[in-house]
Amino acid sequence: MHCSTTSESTNTEAVNPPSGVSVSVVIPAKNEEAYIGKCLEALAALDFPSTRMEVVVVDNDSTDATLRVARSFTDRLQLTILSRPGGTISALRNVGARAARGRVLAFLDADCFPNADWLSSAVGLMQKNEDMVVGADLLIPADSTWVARTWYESKPIREFERVPWVPSGDMLMSRAVFDAVGGFNESIETNEDCELCLRVRMAGFSVYAASSIAVVHARTPQTITELFHKEVWHGTHVFRVFRQNVGKLQNIKLVAFAAYNVLAMAGVLVGTALAIARQNFDVLTISVLTLLLAPLVISLRRAISRKKPASAVQLFLLVLVYGFARAFSLLNPKNW
Repeated sequence: MHCSTTSESTNTEAVNPPSGVSVSVVIPAKNEEAYIGKCLEALAALDFPSTRMEVVVVDNDSTDATLRVARSFTDRLQLTILSRPGGTISALRNVGARAARGRVLAFLDADCFPNADWLSSAVGLMQKNEDMVVGADLLIPADSTWVARTWYESKPIREFERVPWVPSGDMLMSRAVFDAVGGFNESIETNEDCELCLRVRMAGFSVYAASSIAVVHARTPQTITELFHKEVWHGTHVFRVFRQNVGKLQNIKLVAFAAYNVLAMAGVLVGTALAIARQNFDVLTISVLTLLLAPLVISLRRAISRKKPASAVQLFLLVLVYGFARAFSLLNPKNW
C-alpha cells in the first residue's frame, strides 16, 4: 500500500509570502465560484492570528470565476494560489501540502464554511497530542430539507473520541504525521480519507473526531436524487481500498452492505422472471423481503438510538436509496 509520488508541474499564480506561519489551510478547488468566496470569507474572519496562518488554494483547471474570487482575498489573507490541472482531489491536496509552510496542515474543502473558532479550537486540541489526526463530521446547512436532516442528523454526534477516520473536507494533522504516511493516495478518487486514516493508524498515530471543529458543508445532498448520485460517487473506490487492504478489513461493512444489496437485487430480477414465466412467486417474495430487511433494521436502530422513532419511515427510505447507490458503485468494474 502506497501513495502515488508522481508529480506534475504546478504553477504558482499568486503568492503573499507568510511570516511566522504555523498553520497552512489547504483548499482544493474546481469550479467553486459559488462557494469559495464564502469559504475564504470565513477564514478571514477566524479568531486565529492572521500572521500565523496561510491559505493555499490549489485550482484544478476551473472554467468559472473561481480564480477571480480567490484573488480578491489576497489583501485579507496570506494567500497562495496554485494551478494543478487534472488528477484527483488527493493530488491537489498533496500539491498544496508540499507548497505549504506551516507545521500544521488543515485540509478544508472549498464548499465548507468554518466557525470563527475553528482553527484555534483545532490547534488547541493538537497541542495536547501532535501525533494525531483530528477532524469532524460535516454539518448540514441551516435551511436543509428533510432528506438532509433525516440522513445526516440520524448519525451519532462524536464530541471528542478516537475513531477510525474523519472526512478529508475537515481534517488537520501535523506536517510530521502527513510526511510520515506519505500524504494522500493519488490513485483513488474517493474514500481517500478512510485510506489515509488507515495508514495513519498503522503508523502508530491516532485519529480523533471533535464536534467543536465541525464545518458546514454547503453541498449536502438535499433531495433523494442528489443523495443517490452522491453515494454512487462516494462508493467509487470503496471496494478498491478494501481489496488493497483486505488483511485490515478496511471498508468491510460498506462492501458487505453493497454486496448484500447486489445479491438481493439480483434475486428480485430472477424472482420476477420466474413469476412471469412459471407463476412462481417464492424467489421474488424472499428476495424482496431480503432487500427490505437490512434497511428496516438499520433505520430502526438509528431512530431508536437518536430517540426519534417518528423518523424511522423516512430513514428506511433513505437507507434503501443508499443501498441501491452503493450496489451500483460495486457493480462497476472500473471501481475495483
